[in-house]
Amino acid sequence: MLAAATGFDARSVGYLVSAGGVVGALGMLAAGRWSDRRGDRFVPALVCTLIPAGAFVVIGLAPSPAAVVTAYMAFAAACFTMLMLDVTIWTDVLHVRLLAVGSAAINTMSQVGAFIAPYLWGAAKDATGSYRLGLMVLPAVYVATAALLLILRAGSGRASPERRNRARRAPDASADPAPDQTGDQGRQQPPRPGGRG
Repeated sequence: MLAAATGFDARSVGYLVSAGGVVGALGMLAAGRWSDRRGDRFVPALVCTLIPAGAFVVIGLAPSPAAVVTAYMAFAAACFTMLMLDVTIWTDVLHVRLLAVGSAAINTMSQVGAFIAPYLWGAAKDATGSYRLGLMVLPAVYVATAALLLILRAGSGRASPERRNRARRAPDASADPAPDQTGDQGRQQPPRPGGRG
């Protein structure tokens, strides 16, 4: 696919894919730091989900070899990072008692997709003679994934660590106020008429 879109030979494509792996590793480190500083996994995951969608559109249109190489690097930087952030989100949306079975179910669906997708990719290539159809369908899948992330973020009952820290630092309004030292017990009685006070 990259050879057809760029005109590179096999060796150049190998170097490109290797460089993409390095960029992907750096992207994981950068996105992990970003999400830790924000205290929120959803926004970085959403960004890293939409980047491959745009990258596949550019690769499918193949306006120039330079544009295809740039789009592939953007895909490599975001794709593996998206998977990492998606896994960390599981603990935010699944109860601890359901985390094991939920993780197993998610992994099972991922493996089924990884088994079926190459067949569909090849069938689209055989039917059309190019990879463009598959490259134009993949962005829709990523956009649907981004929509699911927004739904999960809106329905998640767990606050981000940043919000939890702010909640811990905020004073508890429901707590009983401290006793007023100028209350009834400490209040001086008015002097009686004719008395010494």
